[in-house]
Amino acid sequence: MQTIDKDYKRSQLEGTSVINGPIEHLANACKEKIFEVMKDSTYSVGDKVVRVAYPAKAVHEILVNAILHRDYSLSSDVHVTIYDNRISIKSPGKLPGNVTVDNIREAHFNRNPNIVRMIHRLPNPINHDLGEGLDTAFNEMRDAGLVPPEIAAMDDSVEVTLKHQRLASYEDQIMEFLETHDSIANREARQLTGEGSENKIKRSLQRLLKAKKIEPSDAEASRFNRRYRKVRSENSENSENSENSDEQLPLIESD
Repeated sequence: MQTIDKDYKRSQLEGTSVINGPIEHLANACKEKIFEVMKDSTYSVGDKVVRVAYPAKAVHEILVNAILHRDYSLSSDVHVTIYDNRISIKSPGKLPGNVTVDNIREAHFNRNPNIVRMIHRLPNPINHDLGEGLDTAFNEMRDAGLVPPEIAAMDDSVEVTLKHQRLASYEDQIMEFLETHDSIANREARQLTGEGSENKIKRSLQRLLKAKKIEPSDAEASRFNRRYRKVRSENSENSENSENSDEQLPLIESD
């Protein structure tokens, strides 16, 4: 996938791969394919190139969970979608038992106990004890400085998304960007942060405007073309005014 947007065109798709085989092979081969596709993956924000990298253990644990704990009574497959700033892994079936998105790290329910036990008895098993794999994924993302995995429960599937989004606040990332760039637009801020919601970035920009940290580059620009720049300090403005003043001191020339 060559886009960060939720809506995409067919021309932006890179093609699909189908992986079949035993469970252990599925997990390992799929992980290899993900990193093959993402090798040297980057995306651009203005003139800044952001390199995309995810902790291998986090990807592995989410994949293993999706394969081992899926609902095998459903005919659909595990789907992995790779975007340029996130990886989405969708597993067939609702969350089992009393497990919810809110308690998923504490409440444990083994939907396929025989499969889990069998895989765990193999040499160098791909799975941990129940519950440990998800904790590992969360810890690996945190240690990599990335936001936690995002879990969404749907009627017939569970989707886990690993985002290439730094733990720093959106406001901090925007202000850091403006240290080396003249201005930023909402879309560039979404690319920078990995946030897909235009409204969330809009709220971050509004907070920065209210705090008088940024200002519109062109107050008359339309909403769709609006860009923001860092508010200049009084010292820098006074410095510029003195440099542009007609009453500048004459240069002293040496003999």
